[in-house]
Formats: sequence, C-alpha cells, structure tokens
Amino acid sequence: MDFNYMNDRQIAEFFLTKGITRTRVAVFHAVSKVDIYYLNYSDFRDVYNVYFDDKAEESKELDNKLMEKAKDASDRAVQNLPHFIKDDLYFLIHKLPLDKRDEIYELVNLRVKSWDWKSKDKCEIIESSDGLSSRAY
Repeated sequence: MDFNYMNDRQIAEFFLTKGITRTRVAVFHAVSKVDIYYLNYSDFRDVYNVYFDDKAEESKELDNKLMEKAKDASDRAVQNLPHFIKDDLYFLIHKLPLDKRDEIYELVNLRVKSWDWKSKDKCEIIESSDGLSSRAY
C-alpha cells in the first residue's frame, strides 16, 4: 500500500489479475494488521525490512528477545538431561553455531572410524611375482 501508493481496491484488483480473489475488506484488515504480523512472524519481518526501514530498531529488539527465549529454552532442556550426558564435550558442542556443527560431526566421525581401524590387528604379506621383494601391510 505504501510502497506502490495503492489503496485497498487497487490491491484487490492486482490480486485478481494474479488469479487470487481477495476482497477489499480482506485487504483492509491485512493492511491494518501489519504490526501484528511484524511482531509474530519472522518471515514477514524479514520481507518487510527489505522494503521498509521504519521498524529496524524494533526488529533488533525482537531478535534479541527471541534469542534470549531460545537460550532460556535450551538451558532448561540441558537441565532436564541425565547427568551422564552433561559432560565437557556436550557443552562444547552445544555452544557451537549450527553451521559449525556439521564440520565437528565429520571430525568426530573420522576419529571414531580411525579407532576401529587402529584396533584391528591384521597383517598381510604381499609378495611380488618375481619373489624378489616383499612388503608387509
């Protein structure tokens, strides 16, 4: 409405050209609830911030509150874990950002596989066809 200088009738007509039926009343109510959508839906907030910068400060405050809530929820989840899971490794991995966890998983997975490989006591002697050299693996 503000970005394209359109009223509710023009917005309804625009939707109709796209094959979507929206009445003027529905458009009016949706536009009047922009603040509610902004507060409750992060996807809406992200798109809104692309076109408008009037709520940038509010967006930062909301993101901080959401991060605090997520941290509190994860702290409560940790408190409910059995004591044998709460070791140093768990807390180290728990603090990592999600994009780094995949890399750590691969490293730990390789280490576990190397333990399996190292624990196999297996020796194979391969002799060459001419019988001159031999090599043990």
